[in-house]
Amino acid sequence: MNIGTVLELLKKYAWVVKLAFTALLATQLAMLVNTRVEAKLGAIQVVDVDHVKVAQAAAFTSISEYDPILEKNVFNSDYVWVKSDGPSSTESRPEDYELLGTVAWNDTFSMAIIRSRTANKDDVYRVNDPLGDDAEVKDIERKRVTIERDDGRIEVLELPEAVLPLQMASNSPMFERGVDVGEGGIKKVGDGAYVVDKGVIEDAFSNWGNVMRGARIVPHFDRGKISGFKVKRIKSNSIYKKLGMEDGDIIHRINGKEITGPDDAFQLMAELKNANRLSMDITRGGERRSFSYDVR
Repeated sequence: MNIGTVLELLKKYAWVVKLAFTALLATQLAMLVNTRVEAKLGAIQVVDVDHVKVAQAAAFTSISEYDPILEKNVFNSDYVWVKSDGPSSTESRPEDYELLGTVAWNDTFSMAIIRSRTANKDDVYRVNDPLGDDAEVKDIERKRVTIERDDGRIEVLELPEAVLPLQMASNSPMFERGVDVGEGGIKKVGDGAYVVDKGVIEDAFSNWGNVMRGARIVPHFDRGKISGFKVKRIKSNSIYKKLGMEDGDIIHRINGKEITGPDDAFQLMAELKNANRLSMDITRGGERRSFSYDVR
């Protein structure tokens, strides 16, 4: 075959040559790109489809991980949060303790009032405090406290949903003496001054659960330090309402004693049951005010 014949064939089948050359070039480019991608991302592995489904499911954040935000209500929102499942198999309800109330904030400031049924005694507990001889408080949430026994068992104390209305004892000393203290056992006698039937105080503090559920109490901070406690969402039948308090009031002192932490607040509240005279210094609407209560 002479050179002329070869040139004639190249002209006739030039499109085939171009197509083959283009395919070869594309293949080389694809191999180059694949090499670069592997260098960046690592080798591509073939994964079983079922494994992929499991990995994708695990990647989802369970809604239960948001429980602390919802239960502690850090955004102070009104909601009803209902869990569809009960306690896990590792949790149980202790019969020797009863939860009366909580102030849920963080591990430093959260506190709970727990009654020992065996000792018939109420006390205030914080996270990591020992409970009795064989348990420790592990977590305090709104309406819920988790404790751990020495043998590793996890138990949960919860506040009952039902709230009994505060009632005044019909045989209280004030009624026996026939002194008029007004409707509900409390009478306003001046600006910030009240006369209170002792039965109102005794009845209120005989049930710590009602006291704690009567309002939401949260620490009030001023320049990074606790400067009293703010009372919010006061229920109409609560002791707070009876004492003339309003939503947003900040209690700074009780009977002249500064409230600088939850310990002070609970200790003073416990002392009120037997007090003959009460005084409170509060802030309402940015104004400092004082209230006094003559307990008879």
